[in-house]
Amino acid sequence: MRLQQASSPGFEHWAKLFNLKESAKTLIFLQEHGITDYDMPTERAEAAKNNYGTNSGRRKEIDKRLGEITELQKHIGAYSKGKDILAEYNRLKKLKPTALEKFTKAQSPADKFYAENESAIISCRAAKEFFDEQGYAPGKKKLPTITMLKSEYAQLAAEKKKLYSGHKASREEMTTLLMAKQNVDRILFGVSVQTKKLERDAR
Repeated sequence: MRLQQASSPGFEHWAKLFNLKESAKTLIFLQEHGITDYDMPTERAEAAKNNYGTNSGRRKEIDKRLGEITELQKHIGAYSKGKDILAEYNRLKKLKPTALEKFTKAQSPADKFYAENESAIISCRAAKEFFDEQGYAPGKKKLPTITMLKSEYAQLAAEKKKLYSGHKASREEMTTLLMAKQNVDRILFGVSVQTKKLERDAR
């Protein structure tokens, strides 16, 4: 918009109508939400902001745990599939080579078995190392079942979905309340409050 247009009588008339409509919306909003005190919009916006922060923190905790569950499920599955294969490989490694194998330098049964089952053996070993790192061991921390992990995952996913809905609501409430406060200031004092910082806080 050009400066000449902004100072024209037509624009001034439009601006007055716009301000009246915004003022009416603000008054209706304040009445609907029982806001009768000048500081109430700011106080409620601050409460919404705190709730927004708490919500964000909890969602991060959930995301971290969901990742841990996924990793644990992967290793439990790999261990379940490969434990018998690894046990057989370890048994074959203990066998002494026959005289013929020594003489011909033929591939040992253990080496042949490993070549045929390399992926399962590597995955099973990695799973065992992971369990040790996480403290899962007999007499210490019991390894959860896949069923238990699936149940926990479903509960956390549902909580995250609910939190996301509340997250959006808190942000919208905060923004609306701060805008209402700005409109109140404009109505009462004829001033405009900058909302850039408040918008950043709402991101």
